[in-house]
Amino acid sequence: MIRTTCFLILILCGFSSMSQTEIPTGRRLREIAEDRFVYDRIYIGGATHGKLFGTASMEILNREFSYITPANDFKQTYIHAEPGEWRWELPDQWVDSAKLNNQLIRMHSPISPQASKWAKDDSRTAAELKTNMTEYMTELCKHYNDKPEIEWMDVVNETVERDGNWFGPKPGTDLWENPWPLIGYDQTTDGLNPPSYIRMAFEIANTHAPDIKLIYNQQGDMEDAMWNKTKATVLHLRSLGLRVDGIGWQAHLETDFLEIPNVIAKLEALIDWAHANDLEFHVTENDVDIKNGDDEDKQAEIFEIIVKTVLAKATSGVVTWNAWMVRDSDGKGADGLPAMFDADGKPKPAYYAVQQVLEDVVIDAQLTTQVSGQGSLNDVAGTYLLNTELTLTATPADGYAFWKWEGTESDTENPKTITLTQDYDLTARFLKEDDPKLILGMDVIATNDLWVYPNPVTDGQLTVEIKTDTSSPVTLSLFNFSGKLLQSNAYTQPQPYRFELDSSWDSGIYLLRISFDNQTVNKKIVIR
Repeated sequence: MIRTTCFLILILCGFSSMSQTEIPTGRRLREIAEDRFVYDRIYIGGATHGKLFGTASMEILNREFSYITPANDFKQTYIHAEPGEWRWELPDQWVDSAKLNNQLIRMHSPISPQASKWAKDDSRTAAELKTNMTEYMTELCKHYNDKPEIEWMDVVNETVERDGNWFGPKPGTDLWENPWPLIGYDQTTDGLNPPSYIRMAFEIANTHAPDIKLIYNQQGDMEDAMWNKTKATVLHLRSLGLRVDGIGWQAHLETDFLEIPNVIAKLEALIDWAHANDLEFHVTENDVDIKNGDDEDKQAEIFEIIVKTVLAKATSGVVTWNAWMVRDSDGKGADGLPAMFDADGKPKPAYYAVQQVLEDVVIDAQLTTQVSGQGSLNDVAGTYLLNTELTLTATPADGYAFWKWEGTESDTENPKTITLTQDYDLTARFLKEDDPKLILGMDVIATNDLWVYPNPVTDGQLTVEIKTDTSSPVTLSLFNFSGKLLQSNAYTQPQPYRFELDSSWDSGIYLLRISFDNQTVNKKIVIR
């Protein structure tokens, strides 16, 4: 019994006691991702069929990916092909396998053309289709919402054709068609009028899958009409108060993909739009058919630029990339040799191209800090995601004052907020309170050209007069001798400039910084 159980676990995980495939050189893709992408912004995945449990494809899937997509096993065609018929065994097996292999699942289970022949039958009424769809989505969500391995769910898929028309039904049951628009259309004031099944599917998912991220998936290239209608539909769903967490792109490509005008710029813009609208962006089904006259190196180039483009956008939001089918022989379209591994499980140039992108892509920036003089900095040095915003606070020791920052940026702001668009190296410089550089400043104009009075200040007001012509606003900033900015005023009106002091400030020595015409003058002020 023990031997039988162990064998079943090995089959479930997709491993045998001896590897069935050639192990690629370098690090595994999941190893690189787990090592380098620690911000929950990047997920690298793969897809295959449940019928391939126990084969080389499952071995590769589990070896290379910590995010997986069961290709067809969560779809309505499998789970609920007929009214009253339910099949949960295979999708449940995927959940068990993911748990054993420390993987997340994107449940590719959309209301879409992946419909059963029962639903595609021309005799189906709108009421029958609505009942069938509602039953499937409701039970699917309730069955899997509490499974932590299920991270995402494709709610709808291929709703729009490349020309921007809604994708709908066709005669018979043997064509690629989408029967669900027969349920009806929602009428909107802007003329979008989306098929009702889209809203209904998201309503059910919102109600019964609160713990799963909900994805609106779409097939095509970068056709403007298709994506404009998809984006409008997502925003329409949001306007109804429905949760949509991301958009997905089924990137079934060919080796001539880059010949499409501005195609990468359009992809970048689409990802930017998603992130600007607080949506994750998923490449859900990437494969690349090799066209006549092209070779595996050309295929590798397409994989490389897609992965590089997507990962570069992780600095602004969540991105995922999913390889569709593990081996060339795993799915339909095998003649195009579309995968990263050949039929024997041997890695192709495309695998190594993706591996290299993962190793090389820059999504991090490092902040290093130093202190010169007597003082300290808050503990913010380290490695961060690019474009992270950080605030540095310089605190002087007794008898010292903060003077300025030096390094990647040089200024006197304290606290100082930076955005890590690159590696930063900053030094906080502290000087003794009586240091002439601190009191007088480094840029000094003649005393006769700048009057500050009265000093000491006894009546709560300072007056500043500049005897030379100034072509820009004048800024007066008052700091205490701990380096803290107390007040800053900008003046554009005629001189003299009146600077009102706060009665709550203690008596003592202060620093008045006068900035104009790209000059900075520091004056020691005594308040009594």
